[in-house]
Formats: sequence, structure tokens, C-alpha cells
Amino acid sequence: MQYQIPPDVLHYEPRLFLGLTAQDMMVIGMAAIFGIQKFGILGGVLSALLAFGAAVRFSRFGNRSVLVYLGLSLFHRYRPQAIVMPRVLPDGGEVRMTLYDLDGQEQIRFG
Repeated sequence: MQYQIPPDVLHYEPRLFLGLTAQDMMVIGMAAIFGIQKFGILGGVLSALLAFGAAVRFSRFGNRSVLVYLGLSLFHRYRPQAIVMPRVLPDGGEVRMTLYDLDGQEQIRFG
């Protein structure tokens, strides 16, 4: 008896419908049921669409959902990351290096 192990055992789940796993479909269904109970049919449809947007992952967004991608893009737009680099240059003035930002402004000059 032989069984071929999937390449990613921890995150392996079969995709059943529209790239969703069974767990994703249950979460969307529960969001729709709770939305119907609290806000009526329109609320159930809107909560199901919101849950669907949070569950479906796209490869062009780095295998993230649309809501996660939009949240991360807003986070990085308003809180840009600072890059810290160690200064590993030889002693003396034979090496010159200038770092520029994306706008072409000179940030720092070494050497």
C-alpha cells in the first residue's frame, strides 16, 4: 500500500467550490445565517459577501484574500517600514555609496 504525501501537509485541504475549502464554506454559511437572524435577508447576503471576500485567496495578492490585502496595503501606506542596514564597508575612502529613496532624494552617503 502506497500513499503519496502532499507537499504541504499542514495546510493541505481540498478545494471544493470556487477555490474554497469545506471550512471556508461553513464560515461563509454561518456569517449568512447570523446576518439573516440579526438584520434580515439583505444583512445575511451582505455578511455572506463580506465573509466570501475574507475567505477567497488570490495568487496575484500573494495568496491573500482581498480584505487582508486591502488592510495590509492601508497599513503599509500609513506606517511605512524603516529598513535598518548594518554599515559593513572597508576602512578608508575607496568605497563611495549613496542611498536614494523612491522619489530620487538622497538619503545617506557613505565614503
